[in-house]
Amino acid sequence: MDSQRIRATDVARAAARVLPDFPRMLRGALAMSWMGADSAQSIGLLLEQRAREMPHKVALLFEGESWSYRELNAHANRIASVLRECGVRRGDAVGILFENRPAVLACVAAVVKLGAVTGMLNPNQRNDALQHSLNIIAARVIIVGEECVTALEGALPRKKTALTLLWEGEGTAPPRMKNLRTLLRGRSAAAPRAVREVRLGDPCFFIFTSGTTGLPKAAVMTHLRWMRSAWGMGQTAMRLRAEDVLYCPLPFYHNNALTLAWGAVLVAGASLAMAPRFSATRFWSDIRSTRATAFVYIGELCRYLLNRPP
Repeated sequence: MDSQRIRATDVARAAARVLPDFPRMLRGALAMSWMGADSAQSIGLLLEQRAREMPHKVALLFEGESWSYRELNAHANRIASVLRECGVRRGDAVGILFENRPAVLACVAAVVKLGAVTGMLNPNQRNDALQHSLNIIAARVIIVGEECVTALEGALPRKKTALTLLWEGEGTAPPRMKNLRTLLRGRSAAAPRAVREVRLGDPCFFIFTSGTTGLPKAAVMTHLRWMRSAWGMGQTAMRLRAEDVLYCPLPFYHNNALTLAWGAVLVAGASLAMAPRFSATRFWSDIRSTRATAFVYIGELCRYLLNRPP
């Protein structure tokens, strides 16, 4: 039993290891305490700042490809231009229905730059459950990845509505849907004016529960809650640096990925290595190939890894 006790020397050694990062931890704590709901800060402005200060820094890694902060920000601005043309304004909701891939974050950034609210729809939901989520967010526009079209079509009302459907994929868009990639051609990469008007107290996301005990319920995230979580996790807890790579195999329709992982990366100016989904068999090969220095997890993920043969 003695070998399992925490001794004063153990605490001292741990404190010594943390000491060099104390300024970063303090900065994160102070950032959280100074934030107010009326502050002219937002997720969109933070991405703009990173693109301006470190344009060539890798922002995102996925399946062997990479995107710089400038590329991610420019793509988000072009999508924002399309959304504004579709009538999206501050306070409107835009549904996002994708499996994990880079377009998710570009679309999310585009929506919040306009001061609109992103409804993070779960691609595993079908029929009544997904229809319920759509009714809650009352979206003006839905952006759907080609991999999720079948799920969306099963939840849409049969009658025509004013809802605009944007399809993100290769080839020809399905009936009733507009091809987002076609609409992006020739668009300016300039930031929308609305990004300067967004305040920390404004809502940015609808995050849905899994719906295991009933129909999904939506929690509203504000830019303030997102930013505090991002600074708290990224700087005070994980103490990420710009040279770090954070690996995330979790779904981006939940807060662990969207807020804790991406937020921690964005405030540090680090790189996010996104996986399509969690796989115990490819986890460590992904870690090595992306040179990840940290990862996020939830629930049983670590147990699955420990149960794998070395």
